[in-house]
Amino acid sequence: MERGFSLSGHERNVCFLNLGRGDGRFATASAVTGFDFDDDARAVVPVDWDGDGDLDLWLANRTAPMLRFLKNTHCDGRVLGEPADWVTFRLVATRGVRDAIGGRVTVRLGAGGRMVRVLKAGEGFLTQTGKSLHFGLGEAGKIQSVVVRWPGRGEESFSGVEAGREYLLREGAGRAVVVERAQEGRLPPVLAEGAAPLPDGGPVRAVAGSRFPLPVLPWESFAGEKRTSGGRGQGVTLINLWATWCAPCVAELNEFQASGDLLQAAGVKVVALSVDGLVEGGTSTDPAALAAKRAFSFATGRATPALVRRIERARAHAWGVKWALPVPSSVLVDGDGRLLVLYAGRVTPAQVAADARLAATASPEAWHDAAMPFPGAWIERPNRPIALPLALDLMNEGALDEAQEFCGRAGTELSRHKEYAILLTWIGERLMERGSTAGALQAFESALAADADNVVVLNNLAWQRAAHPDAAVRDAAAAVRLAETAATLSTYQNASVLDTLAAAYAEAGRFTEAVATGEKALILATQSASPEVVQSITKGLGFYRRGRAYGR
Repeated sequence: MERGFSLSGHERNVCFLNLGRGDGRFATASAVTGFDFDDDARAVVPVDWDGDGDLDLWLANRTAPMLRFLKNTHCDGRVLGEPADWVTFRLVATRGVRDAIGGRVTVRLGAGGRMVRVLKAGEGFLTQTGKSLHFGLGEAGKIQSVVVRWPGRGEESFSGVEAGREYLLREGAGRAVVVERAQEGRLPPVLAEGAAPLPDGGPVRAVAGSRFPLPVLPWESFAGEKRTSGGRGQGVTLINLWATWCAPCVAELNEFQASGDLLQAAGVKVVALSVDGLVEGGTSTDPAALAAKRAFSFATGRATPALVRRIERARAHAWGVKWALPVPSSVLVDGDGRLLVLYAGRVTPAQVAADARLAATASPEAWHDAAMPFPGAWIERPNRPIALPLALDLMNEGALDEAQEFCGRAGTELSRHKEYAILLTWIGERLMERGSTAGALQAFESALAADADNVVVLNNLAWQRAAHPDAAVRDAAAAVRLAETAATLSTYQNASVLDTLAAAYAEAGRFTEAVATGEKALILATQSASPEVVQSITKGLGFYRRGRAYGR
């Protein structure tokens, strides 16, 4: 699923035809109806979309194409004057819920049979079929009577109903009212205000409604110089990924060049980075030579694997898409290094300029609304995604400096995540390994400020204050206070925490307590089969029993 493949395993859609024999038998009509698509299908919605009296179908799929429309041509070939074989009703209640959900309509036919439909709020998997009740009458033709049982109330008969019409049945009226139906070809496409249909091949324009922060994006100039984009203070930047073997990429670069004044007026600078050699594709052209020949007025260079990886992870964080980026692709980043828009496919300079101008003037709510593909009213706005996973990715890469920069720039937002203190502790440990003691202690203190009751954070900082080789770092009183808090929170049942508390007591000269605490820690560690902790505790006890602090 994460690679965009089908979950269903290429199971073709199936359509069954009721044989109408009264014995409950059906026959497959999948191929003859054109319904047997090899799609990862999820939902089917029947609705008279073109207003001709028969039910058309909308299909929803998990992967592209995500929507299909199947037009029912049953009524298209009807001979003039031939009896209609359908009728449709809309219900309006005057008491209780106006939508009349749960209302039941019974149509009695001239041939003696009857048909029943119940108005539901939803039907099928993740679908809403609409509020009209459609009856296919077949050859029965003539309607004898129509009765509505209103939800929670009694029955009501309606007169004046004929086949081939849509009627409004209002509670208490007793007579059906004809509804004028939309004619085929007059239904407008559903698009967001100001939007236009995408041309074939894209681009996909995904607005990051929450403007979440991105890590800095490293790249190299064609001369081999190390550069970065994003971060704070670099202004609105369009970072474009292209390849020499990609014709739409080169055309897009030429458009950026020709529209330099437009982009500059919108405050956008372009950084175009070649992915040649990073992705599959044949090339006989040196990207540096191509850029030099075209004399681009904007920055060009080579994308690094880290840059591509960070953009792909940001896309996965925001939209859940985890397969590789196409070329061309671009990201629009604001002056604080926050993601504004991701474009998958060739984008026009006019669209980039329009997005940059909107981002500069729109309120947070208006920008959030711009991320939606259609207009509407919010019941409740979703929570902002917190980009802590992107910072954890930096640490997993070993990019300690970038992780520090990211936390410094986005700390206010990252601090809303419950694991933020753990991240800062991880950064502190790596800084301590590097020998950056002051920076490490600052990271530990920031972690403690973020979560004062986090046992891992308390234990890490207490150990540094109790056992660090540098006397300027050790602080016996602080070590005891922090370690006792951690021990209390862990109910004195965590061997590692008790090991730290023993070291803190020893640093404070309380050697009897240090030995007793260390011996309890040793028992717990032995029971839990933690050889590394056992080794640390045993080493510490060797100092405390001789009246010495840990390591001295």
